[in-house]
Amino acid sequence: MTGLRWLHRWLGLSVSLIAIAFSGGILIFHDAALHYTWPDLSQPIRPGQEHAYPTILTALHHRIPDASIRQIRFPVQGKNAFQVWLSDDSEAFVHPISGDIIARWTWDESLMDILFELHVHLFGGEVGEQINGIVGILVIGFVLSGLILWWPRRKKWRLRSIAPQHASSLHFMRSHSALGVLFSASILVIVATGITMVFNQPLVTAITSLLDSQAPTVPTATVEFVDQPTQSWATILNTVANVLPEGQVISVRLPSKDNAVMSFRKRMPEEWHPNGRSFVLLNPYTGKVLQTIDAEQQEFGMRITQKFYPLHASKIGGIPYTLLSVGTSGALVIIGLFGLMSYGSRTFFQSKHQTSVSKSTPIVDQKY
Repeated sequence: MTGLRWLHRWLGLSVSLIAIAFSGGILIFHDAALHYTWPDLSQPIRPGQEHAYPTILTALHHRIPDASIRQIRFPVQGKNAFQVWLSDDSEAFVHPISGDIIARWTWDESLMDILFELHVHLFGGEVGEQINGIVGILVIGFVLSGLILWWPRRKKWRLRSIAPQHASSLHFMRSHSALGVLFSASILVIVATGITMVFNQPLVTAITSLLDSQAPTVPTATVEFVDQPTQSWATILNTVANVLPEGQVISVRLPSKDNAVMSFRKRMPEEWHPNGRSFVLLNPYTGKVLQTIDAEQQEFGMRITQKFYPLHASKIGGIPYTLLSVGTSGALVIIGLFGLMSYGSRTFFQSKHQTSVSKSTPIVDQKY
């Protein structure tokens, strides 16, 4: 147990637990912050407003002439505006009826985007994201080792220990333990689903290889880029609406020189994923549909992997699951703080005790 206790202590001290948990808890309120900043986004979708979409999308390049458009998210309930991602790494909200630019910003001008970069990338791009995944693995080890250490003393566990009675190492550690046990299941779910997003490709491959009879269908269609006009937005949107018609169009990735295919994402009625994991890929020059993927028709293993993000980001379960996610984020912050305070308090008093002892010990004459 001594080795496990040492491992548990240093796993807890070595991970970026507090910053990641705090930023994750705040990000749960991302949409609420958007509604506060731009109240028009919360306006309900008006019947027939989609008739204006082809005109708005056609004029979009002229309204934002200084950067090419990479991706467009369509208006949905709760975010009634086009969201546009541009080649200069800025984003914009566009009014769904008038086509006016509501706002345009870069990630470092938005508090929520700054917190997102911290939470997902640790301000380090792809390298930071990989480190984040490793941190998640350490947190899993931290929780499991803590549960193993707690199990022999489980009969002494008391819920009232969550609030420390005194500012001492013992009471901080009791609170640390009580919170860890209480939220252990939700911590494991939220952290594990976060890890799956960092190491998505190898984990999806492993899960589908284990549970499915064949490899999942993924978007593979390609179109060679040519310098010629594409089909009109009215034609393209009409085509997409007739493919997987029960699905809602969520977003489209526009043609690039590497691959000119237009990749639409749809959300089918039973999908958990808010961005949809169903695809309609078409040739923008001919308007021909090249590939269709219905997420609900994927095999069991692939459908399981598509539920990781909604679970991690609190996109399902309504208010009860949101409260649990917020409580778990707060618990992780406090667990990290109390662990550090317990260790710091113990180290401080040990150092003070040693100093006191050394002062009371007579100094031996050096000549002897």
